[in-house]
Amino acid sequence: MAESFVESIIDAERCGDDGSARMDVWSFGTCSIFRSVLPAIQFVRTARHVSSHPAPKLSISVLQTGEGLFEQGKERRVIGTGQLHVVDENAPYDFHWTGRGTSTCLWVPLDQLGLPPDLIRDAGTRLQASPIYGLMVDHIVAMTARADELSADPAAAQLGTISVELARALLSSAAQDTRHRQDALSDTLLTQIRGYVRKHLADPGLTPEMIAAAHHISVRHLYKLCASADFSLHHWMTSQRLQGAREELAGHTSRHRSIAMIAQRWGFSNPTHFSRRFRATYGMTPREWRHTAGHEG
Repeated sequence: MAESFVESIIDAERCGDDGSARMDVWSFGTCSIFRSVLPAIQFVRTARHVSSHPAPKLSISVLQTGEGLFEQGKERRVIGTGQLHVVDENAPYDFHWTGRGTSTCLWVPLDQLGLPPDLIRDAGTRLQASPIYGLMVDHIVAMTARADELSADPAAAQLGTISVELARALLSSAAQDTRHRQDALSDTLLTQIRGYVRKHLADPGLTPEMIAAAHHISVRHLYKLCASADFSLHHWMTSQRLQGAREELAGHTSRHRSIAMIAQRWGFSNPTHFSRRFRATYGMTPREWRHTAGHEG
């Protein structure tokens, strides 16, 4: 436990006779998902811990079973089953739960969040006021439920990037900060759009009109969102498709599929166009890449 958390006092005397525990950690690029099944236990992080071992990450957790009590400064709140909980590790706190409990936690690097500490602390006291609250709960629970599969996927790091964006959106939205809140709503919509595009990459009919309609916005607003994030929707979609095809061409399970079939599976209806774009991006043809990866065909 001491190696898995930031420097703190861990009181296991509350465990009683059943002191067994199970902990799992999965990596998603710079983010991690941590799940713990623990008996009654207490975590205390003192001012000395904070000054000598500052935390580089933010913990955003969902208590899946049990009930916890969290105290930090003048704040005292009960964390119920299914509730989201943000822990500011860079301020002293006392957190414990009674009876066996299950918690799943998303660890997000603070430097990637890019939010001031006072905003994070303010947001942590009013998370449920954010319209993004339920989305974040579902995101963490779903990532944990399929963590083995998702963390082994080539796109695991991208899922971590999405998690950072969603965390920033949640905190900015929950805090009483108009500028960050407006940015948060845009970030959340853009995160949803990126997720939608990834799910429909294999559809050769995926168009800006289709994407905009699915999110109840105009095509003009869609392009405005993309421009604010400084990326080209068309180029990003093409790069995502090429990356997916490249990974499938190198996979053992796709050896029986022809290059044309794989190209079509990733939204390229014209094999010649696919080959030309692939070579322009990766410096070799799809066939040469497949050979390099160890598969003929």
